[in-house]
Amino acid sequence: MDLKPNAQECLLQLFLQGPTWDGNIVSKDGRAELFQLNLAARTEGWTYLTAEGAQAALALRFDVEKDRRERQRRKAGVPVYHIAFDTKDMKTKIRAVRVEISEEFVDAEEFDDRQFNIGLADDKHYLALQRYVKGNPRRDR
Repeated sequence: MDLKPNAQECLLQLFLQGPTWDGNIVSKDGRAELFQLNLAARTEGWTYLTAEGAQAALALRFDVEKDRRERQRRKAGVPVYHIAFDTKDMKTKIRAVRVEISEEFVDAEEFDDRQFNIGLADDKHYLALQRYVKGNPRRDR
């Protein structure tokens, strides 16, 4: 299958990360190509691979890259946290949040002398998560 580089990058992102919010898609043009080829679909702002998309990713050997990254993460001891929500009151919807704490190094020359502050509180979904946690105290099982 011949995909343009933007579509391959988007396919890899969706294969590695799973359903991805529209604002976080690496390439809108790549996503459009995936839609056109029925390799991806979108529901309520979330883009995800179709069965054909997963097969295309496997044909491109993206599973090897995913496995390499997972082994690297385990070797580095990077913890992955998963928060599951009680869906008793939301029978038709399931929401899950994965928060991963990791460290990456980038070439400082790319950023000139600018300063960046990136944190969980800066995420657009943080307030909703905070309201949920405050409104749903832990129940002993």
